[in-house]
Amino acid sequence: MFFDSASSTNLPSLYICRAENVLGRVPLMPCYIGGNSHPTLPHRFGNRAGATADSSVDRGNGSRLYELNLWMWRYGRGQPRKVTVAEAEQRRKERLTEARKRAVQTLKRRREERGTRVGAGDKDAVGDE
Repeated sequence: MFFDSASSTNLPSLYICRAENVLGRVPLMPCYIGGNSHPTLPHRFGNRAGATADSSVDRGNGSRLYELNLWMWRYGRGQPRKVTVAEAEQRRKERLTEARKRAVQTLKRRREERGTRVGAGDKDAVGDE
């Protein structure tokens, strides 16, 4: 479901369509209308063509409701994508994995350095006596 308040502020419209019928990528965001604390069709609107309203007031179990992010649609990304979203997510995952490995190695190295320093200090103290 799509709630359109941008076309006419006097008469907001609720469009209901299947997500598979939306052509291309559309910047949608959850929509809270009628004082609902969930982004679903409020109980007072009742069931609409193919959409289910919340079973009771503010229940949150009705059909999801989205609103078009007009700013994102009009101005969008400043630059075209150089890699696909899937590639970017994979690269991010690899970077995080490498960073975690380096962090573990750093912790081990610091523990060993601390252990060596403490041990060396004890030996010096024994040799002086």
